[in-house]
Amino acid sequence: MSEQEKIPFCVYSEEQLKELESHIKKHIGECKTVLHELESPDIHLDVFVIEPNENYDGYTLVTVGAGAYRMKIPEEYEHPINSRRAEFLIRLPETWELPKDLSAPEEEVDENWYWPIRWLKNVARRPVSFGTWLGWGHSVQCEAGNFAENTGFCCLLVEMPYTFGNEAFRVDIGAQEHVHFYQLIPLYREEMEYKIHNGTDALMELFEDSFSDIVDINRKNYGE
Repeated sequence: MSEQEKIPFCVYSEEQLKELESHIKKHIGECKTVLHELESPDIHLDVFVIEPNENYDGYTLVTVGAGAYRMKIPEEYEHPINSRRAEFLIRLPETWELPKDLSAPEEEVDENWYWPIRWLKNVARRPVSFGTWLGWGHSVQCEAGNFAENTGFCCLLVEMPYTFGNEAFRVDIGAQEHVHFYQLIPLYREEMEYKIHNGTDALMELFEDSFSDIVDINRKNYGE
């Protein structure tokens, strides 16, 4: 992005933040830990950590800040299911080792445990960095290979947060302004290729009834 194309620093208003936090608490759970971003070049992007609770197993990590930027959606994709504002989430098992020192530099963390956080933020920033947009059925891949040494996952599918119900998908933050919440599902390369050639719905049909949206680095590869 050139100097001329750089966007202004984007943040939510206090009122918008209150709406987002209330929405997350109501539909996902109460946030007791926030992974604060220490340096923000374009949007201030924090990650809310929702611990396992009486309604949902595992951790849920949710971005807060991505939707302060209004994505550039081409006219042909203007549709109620696509919003110019979006936040993203990913679900992790209770055994996942989240970083204890939240102030540690990202280059000093163990990537085998940190990659979901890194890629959650990577995806959330892509619309800003590349002047594009993300919505249901889109996918992002790691060009360098797998996300970490301990997993074969190398791609992320942008899906609906079905586990949390339809009302969790959208929150109004002002007059004619709303934010969509999308869930990221890690994929193997073969699954990504299947999705590219056959579509997102066809890929989801491959998954068995026992498929869980909580990250399992050892799960079956449905594309083989």
